[in-house]
Amino acid sequence: SNEVALPAEEASLYVGENYTLRVLSSSMLRGGAIDFAVRPVPVHVELAIERAVGELSLFLRAADDAAIAEGLPFQVWHRGLKAVVAEGRTAVAGPLVPCELWFAHQGALYVGEEYEVALLGGHGFRAAPAVVRIGETPARVQLLLHREEAGASVRLITARPLVGRETLEPLLPLPAGLQVSVSAAAAHRTPEMLLQAAAADRAA
Repeated sequence: SNEVALPAEEASLYVGENYTLRVLSSSMLRGGAIDFAVRPVPVHVELAIERAVGELSLFLRAADDAAIAEGLPFQVWHRGLKAVVAEGRTAVAGPLVPCELWFAHQGALYVGEEYEVALLGGHGFRAAPAVVRIGETPARVQLLLHREEAGASVRLITARPLVGRETLEPLLPLPAGLQVSVSAAAAHRTPEMLLQAAAADRAA
């Protein structure tokens, strides 16, 4: 609960006297104090306590040691509240990159609480979320990124001639045993793949 009530019968207070209610600082709380006076009628005393906040540094690394692009987005969730408390992006490009973090939705990283750090999909990488408990010392989290995989439908057709230079080429089937090379534009991303296409039976 975010509210704790102390039974009045646990303390013997004298009317007309001044008292100080004090909560000591701890690893999870910031201490505080408030003065109050006891009167013949019941007195309601309320002291607001602030939670201690911690720090988090996040790094992303690709499983294949490839360079990670700048601007990959991620979110930090409070596990108990199921709420996003911080967001961020990779600050630079490289094989191991630090991330810039900013708080969102009035969020914070409270000491003693558990958070989940998750990379947002749709940017070429996937990663298992990391769970971290915030402590008194800055927490360091590293997400291991794997490349997202997808398929592509490829269709080979005979080139159509220019207008005014018509030929019979579109009527001819493509030869059997076509060797098709598929490779990434960036050499570090994936080795070249060779595909064998028996196009003669399918070409018009």
